[in-house]
Amino acid sequence: MLERFEATIPDREYGDAREHLEAILDHALPTDLDSERAEFRAAMVELRAQAATDEAYREHFTRNDRFFRRRLATVVRRGIEEGVFRDVDPERAAAMVLSSIHGAMQEEATTDTERTAAVREELRAYVESRLLAPDVELEAIE
Repeated sequence: MLERFEATIPDREYGDAREHLEAILDHALPTDLDSERAEFRAAMVELRAQAATDEAYREHFTRNDRFFRRRLATVVRRGIEEGVFRDVDPERAAAMVLSSIHGAMQEEATTDTERTAAVREELRAYVESRLLAPDVELEAIE
């Protein structure tokens, strides 16, 4: 399941790192989650919960999180090189974005509240205020 998840993370070339980050956020936090992806997300949350007490699950999720965090950090690093992002710590920025994504996914899978739109807007504010270079605009995150 984790390999399937990794294969879905956008990695194709984009015009710039800003567009790539937007594509990742669109993928990770879609505004309209179809039933198949909702079921997959719920299964991932269930399996992640087992990682609290099962070392094998912990190893798999550690590897998966490392993969996703590296992908995000690479996009941030690229954005810094392109001049579309400020000179921030790519690893810390990736950790913040990934933690927000995990929180939204877990909340939606385990409660009757829907916070994806709110989390997306706050991530947008984070990207605008913390990552984007002063003269770069963020496209609307759908």
